[in-house]
Amino acid sequence: MLAPGGRFLFNTWGPLGTHAFEVALQAGLERAFPVDPPRFFQTVPHGYADPGVVAADLAAAGFAVEDEQELTLQGRAASTADLAIGYLTGTPVRVAVEERGDGPAVRATVIEEMTTRLGPGPVTAPMTAYVFRAAA
Repeated sequence: MLAPGGRFLFNTWGPLGTHAFEVALQAGLERAFPVDPPRFFQTVPHGYADPGVVAADLAAAGFAVEDEQELTLQGRAASTADLAIGYLTGTPVRVAVEERGDGPAVRATVIEEMTTRLGPGPVTAPMTAYVFRAAA
């Protein structure tokens, strides 16, 4: 709840294609599961990535959008193996992989694909978000 005139700061991730780490991860998942790969990253963190839709939703909720910025920073990780293990064990993708089975083989496939795309590490890659400032 905001007081009249209060400010609402909000951000959402950019499209999946603007996050090289997650593009590489998704490619690894698609290689590991060619028939039914997990689509969490496409639908959840990157599924609300159209700034026009976000601005329209804010306006429909009664906010006046004062500023919208695209922000791209470099993500950093010690290795693609660290990235893969973090994504495969520390996000909802874990459940999707466990449901499909053979976690060690999936992990190896994802690490191999991510390493092919990003190098072994240390790795850096762009990550884009949209930042909104709106008034109540």
